[in-house]
Amino acid sequence: MQFVVLLASLLGGDNVALAAGDHFSVYASTQSVADAVLQDAETAAKQISQELFGKDSQFELSRTIIYVRPGSDEDYGKSVLRSSKREANIVWLYTIDTLPEESTMRHELVHCALASRFRGKLPTFIHEGLAAKYDAGVRRRIQSQMVDKLARTKRWVALSELMKSEQFDLSDARQYATSMAFVQFLLSEGDQQKLFQFGVSGNTSRNWTSALADAYDIPSINNLEQRFHRWTRQHLIAARPNR
Repeated sequence: MQFVVLLASLLGGDNVALAAGDHFSVYASTQSVADAVLQDAETAAKQISQELFGKDSQFELSRTIIYVRPGSDEDYGKSVLRSSKREANIVWLYTIDTLPEESTMRHELVHCALASRFRGKLPTFIHEGLAAKYDAGVRRRIQSQMVDKLARTKRWVALSELMKSEQFDLSDARQYATSMAFVQFLLSEGDQQKLFQFGVSGNTSRNWTSALADAYDIPSINNLEQRFHRWTRQHLIAARPNR
């Protein structure tokens, strides 16, 4: 009983409602919200899986627990992801209104899909770079502005540092913007499967130079930095001319 009262408090209400499906358990303060989020999550997760892994890939998602917390100052999400030591994904969706924004949920479900498939072997920059593709609204505008600024000033986070980072500082917009641009660059060099190959190999072996040469035939991190900076000048600045 004490747990239910505590959970209700965390969810911003007096009650706890549960909606459970094949892959999700959704907790919210009302049954209508729990049911709606469950339906949206089941549909979105299957779409995201096809977009990440291909239409013919087998749908695979570890049990994912979603908590919906209304009354926030902004829409955002947080996830604790499946790993070799954890069997389930846990997602908190903080919402201004009753229901979370679709883009917020999709961003977090990208993390869940990648964690379910790769069990913690994929590096943070690939997680964030791919999840950013699903952002919208204010978050997308802020990211685009930061990408534009970094492309013009060449103040990207060093890729050698970015690839080794296991956890990003939520207040460091440069890390997220660099990840977004770096993943775009890597996808211009090869397909998504090659991106996953590179990420898993580098993150598990901690030998990013070898992973880079195997996946992209790029001989060194210095060469990668040069090519990335050249690509951003050609594609990102050109896509956002001076105003």
